[in-house]
Amino acid sequence: SVAESVAAGYTVLVVNVSAPISTAVTLNYATTSGGGGNPAAVSGGSTALGTSDYTSVTGTLNIPALAASGSVTVPILQDATFEGSEDFTFTISNLTGDAVMGAQTVNLV
Repeated sequence: SVAESVAAGYTVLVVNVSAPISTAVTLNYATTSGGGGNPAAVSGGSTALGTSDYTSVTGTLNIPALAASGSVTVPILQDATFEGSEDFTFTISNLTGDAVMGAQTVNLV
């Protein structure tokens, strides 16, 4: 899910655990420009660039045992040009713990 605050200059991507599990979950994440051909991409959206529309992020997210979610903040870059909705991909990899990965999502900024 996405909670966006473009006026504040960021969007928060929430990684949900469908049901709390007894072990901690660790995962790597990265953002990439565009929806990557993902069918979840919203029709009409164009590619958000990790150099001019948002700041690309990579890292490791730790979700403690029994927690419902973890979050990653992605800085949104402001400019004076109206561009409409643009998308980027948030990819999860190297999942550890007793979690199972769900579907990839496309995020509009």
